[in-house]
Amino acid sequence: MYYQWGRKDPFYGGEKTETSANAFLEAKNGTAVNPAYPALGWNFSKSATTTDGAAANPMTFYNNKVGTGYNWLASPNATLWGETKTLNDPCPPGYRVPETGAWEDLIAGRQYIDGVSVWDGTNCGMTYAHGGRTAWYPAQGYRNYSSGAIVGLRSSTGGSGAYWSVEASSVKSYYLFFRSKLSSSGSINNELDKERSYGYTVRCCKE
Repeated sequence: MYYQWGRKDPFYGGEKTETSANAFLEAKNGTAVNPAYPALGWNFSKSATTTDGAAANPMTFYNNKVGTGYNWLASPNATLWGETKTLNDPCPPGYRVPETGAWEDLIAGRQYIDGVSVWDGTNCGMTYAHGGRTAWYPAQGYRNYSSGAIVGLRSSTGGSGAYWSVEASSVKSYYLFFRSKLSSSGSINNELDKERSYGYTVRCCKE
């Protein structure tokens, strides 16, 4: 599932890359909607809304220029997710969206660390080892902020992973990004910030 930063309701994932023209096609094909309310199906809206509007339309992917960035929310709010669990936090009881510090020890100069963070090109994802345990992070792609289309999926050429944190800058929010190991540029980073209308994955941590 993918989440726009600060929203509590998820957006359907999927197995196929999409274009702007066919965004949400796979989700629509796999969803039954009451025919009396066709507007309440999966949709993309080139507008911003309120928190109440988003809650009333959980299947609408909102995006519009707000100030100096793009957001689903007309009046940006950097406290919708936080270090203390909020009502909008999508994680189950006892868990919450993590800070970027949760991933500090898996990065060295924006590169993987042998034995700690390992890119798996066969299964398209990353294995993270910490405290004698391992966790699997699939390179599941994301929903593009400008159309809601799924891009960056796992494939024979790699793919990318994007996981939201609770941390926010003035108009954007921070996330963990990783992809196939490259020699020319960084391939893993937990200090990037992006528009809050992107649809990224959430990896919950214990409170």
